[in-house]
Amino acid sequence: APEPPPAGTFTGEGLTLKLDRRGDTYTGSVSLEGNTYPLAGTFDAAKGLSGNFSVAGADYSWSAVVEAGVLKFRTGGAEYKLAMPAAARPASVPA
Repeated sequence: APEPPPAGTFTGEGLTLKLDRRGDTYTGSVSLEGNTYPLAGTFDAAKGLSGNFSVAGADYSWSAVVEAGVLKFRTGGAEYKLAMPAAARPASVPA
């Protein structure tokens, strides 16, 4: 079963994801190409973390899963591999 991602700021491949966590509920923002959009999601032990965000009135779904020390953020058919926040990174995983 997937583990819930930690709260924090994840960066990589031109995208920044900020997550705040309260139980299984996440809020935060996604930033790409100089634009920032608020997002919300929930963690489900069977499905992982998923939710939606809006851009110019259009809703987009997203999902995220931690694999091999990176957060894989998927939206609109694209996948972004984001570095874990320093506080959440095991000592054995380089920055």
